[in-house]
Amino acid sequence: MSRILHAEVLRTIRFSLLLVISASMLFAQGGYAVVNGRVLDASSAVMPNVPVTARNISTGVVFNSVSNGEGYYTFLNLIPGNYTINARQQGFKNLERTDIVLQVGDRVEVNLVLQIGEASQQVTVTGPALLLRTDDAQSGMVVDNKRIQELPAYDRNVLAFASLVANVNGTDEQAGQKTDFRINGGRSAQAEYYVDGVPVTTSYLHNVPPSIPSMEAVEEFNVVTNGMSAEYGRLSGGGVVLVTRSGTNQFHGSLYEYLRNQDLNANTWSANRYGQPIGVFHDNVFGGTFGGPVILPKLYNGHDKTFFFFNHEGTRHVSGSSATLAGVPTTLERQGDFSQGLIGNGVPVMVYDPNTGVTAANGDVIRQPFAGNIVPKSRFDPLSVAYLGYYPMPNTAPLPGSSDANNYVGNQLNPTSDGRWTGRLDQNWSSKQSTHFTLTFDQFQNLLTGWSAVPEHHDIRDFVFHFD
Repeated sequence: MSRILHAEVLRTIRFSLLLVISASMLFAQGGYAVVNGRVLDASSAVMPNVPVTARNISTGVVFNSVSNGEGYYTFLNLIPGNYTINARQQGFKNLERTDIVLQVGDRVEVNLVLQIGEASQQVTVTGPALLLRTDDAQSGMVVDNKRIQELPAYDRNVLAFASLVANVNGTDEQAGQKTDFRINGGRSAQAEYYVDGVPVTTSYLHNVPPSIPSMEAVEEFNVVTNGMSAEYGRLSGGGVVLVTRSGTNQFHGSLYEYLRNQDLNANTWSANRYGQPIGVFHDNVFGGTFGGPVILPKLYNGHDKTFFFFNHEGTRHVSGSSATLAGVPTTLERQGDFSQGLIGNGVPVMVYDPNTGVTAANGDVIRQPFAGNIVPKSRFDPLSVAYLGYYPMPNTAPLPGSSDANNYVGNQLNPTSDGRWTGRLDQNWSSKQSTHFTLTFDQFQNLLTGWSAVPEHHDIRDFVFHFD
């Protein structure tokens, strides 16, 4: 089993690395923001060769661009956040545009108008810019981090917030295989999902993988509903583009825990009928986040350059019924005596001796029943005797007309354990070169408890890598 699991993990890693190489060529498929515009003077004449910078307020990272012969400048691959854009030119006042808030998938135009004056003078334009998407017809809605953190979400499924977007119907569960999520009337389970630019749906069914980052690890996501460009594919109706949180110049962290249990729940009808207490229900979600600059004392200071973010979320869920019905062998049946056995509606049980048999003309084998419908103990198989010891004794009357149907009322638990890790590392090599690496990992364990309380262990692991 371990050898099979090891081979499966290696295959997953190889496939994920292939996605990594492919994704770096696909311009991150909507995971970034783009800003472009023209540099003009007060008379609306174009200004070429003007240095323009964009500075991320949270990280201090500065990106450089220069206006071309027609006055256009462009910033590609900007992570979502708050930016300040600055333009300087000899003989003109320094222009600063603040509060340029970019969201995932934004492709906006910000024109810069310089005024004649000394370079030591500065013109600051405050307030949000009019961020109009003019380069293409793509539209949708961004679900930002404020909504993700403050709106209630049952089962803490971050994808549930996609229903806030117009033209979106149905539900979308993580690790779901029967989702009815639809965008613009598209086919069910045919939307595509991207984590930091990498498509993560599995197989032709477009199942949503369990490695979708937790609510605490998602910065925001964009539900693209119309006018999608050629970078998107394998979808019907639209796509969901998630961006993970990244570190900043300040250290930030959080701890959280959410708990639900049966104490405030009413007992079930079936448990009341059989005089059983309320079944077990525990749902505990806990985790934490931590991010900031990478600092190695006396070796490296990552301020304005290198940032990390890490999130771990664990889920411990136990549910069960105190009135689970089953049929178990009666005291006589354990001794091989089926003389009083009934299979239902009062029909007697007939136990045939496998060592007897006569072949009829039509080819059927006719066997003889045991005398008195009693199996001699000498015919008991030792393995069957050992196996019989795992069955509990009956504790309630069987259904009418039967000797053993639903003659046992017991407890059965379904405990599950889920651990989800998300890590991100951003490295800014220069004002024109940057790299970021994202890893999400999910490990799910289902411990099915039988009547003998022997757990059955199912371990499911899921990886998503991204390097850009």
